[in-house]
Amino acid sequence: KVTTSTIQLGEFKLRQKKFAEVTVNDIIDCNSSKKS
Repeated sequence: KVTTSTIQLGEFKLRQKKFAEVTVNDIIDCNSSKKS
């Protein structure tokens, strides 16, 4: 049985992962912009 809290925790972790990926991409973009 999957509880609501388990689903919410999974969604929270998924959002955290996406946010982390976006942050990393932003940092890479900033570094690339400075070099060019």
